[in-house]
Amino acid sequence: MEDNWRDNQPNLESKEDVERLFFGDFNAPVEFFYAPSFHGPRGFRIVRDSLGSSYILEVKYISNFAEATREARSRHPSISVGLGEGTEETRRHNNEAWAKQHEVRLQLSEVETLSFSISQLFFEKLQEKKKMLISTFEEENPFPDPIVFCPIWNDYVEIVIISFDGYSVTFRTVVNDEVWSLWIHGPQNRALELSTLFRQMIEDAKVGEFDEERYMDILSAM
Repeated sequence: MEDNWRDNQPNLESKEDVERLFFGDFNAPVEFFYAPSFHGPRGFRIVRDSLGSSYILEVKYISNFAEATREARSRHPSISVGLGEGTEETRRHNNEAWAKQHEVRLQLSEVETLSFSISQLFFEKLQEKKKMLISTFEEENPFPDPIVFCPIWNDYVEIVIISFDGYSVTFRTVVNDEVWSLWIHGPQNRALELSTLFRQMIEDAKVGEFDEERYMDILSAM
């Protein structure tokens, strides 16, 4: 939870570079960002119309993600090695190549925006669910005690979980003078339910099947 404004400017510190590409002008009352490991990121936000009389849901995604990725890899190729293999020089080269690929992909990205008029009730329900999730969230750890007994070594060991795949989501909402944000890798339980619905909303919007009434029914049942 942070101040929504700093030095008379929107406080965007909680947003990564791709999020700023989508939502970099200000913090909207409701924002959702989905970042899969190997596919294009996407998300949505809710804003007021130019007259401030109604709500608009803006779905955003990168329309040329595959093309931008190919071009970035072509300009800055990495060296293919197996897990745990490769010299320190190879690892250094790949880290630099991946960072440059990310920069090029960001520069080439073309953001597509789809806009839908929504009701105030739908906006309020979405914001209510986000506020509840963020304010009551406790990290869900499948291993609450990282120290466990290992019968193979006949000793106690510490579990370290490393993930190279999956996806992450960011929930964000503005409450009074604060911006609340929550980043999760591999959401579970309530966060998974909400992110699954939000991802479905995005995919429906992309194929012209956005259905507010159906989403309201799902939200009400959560």
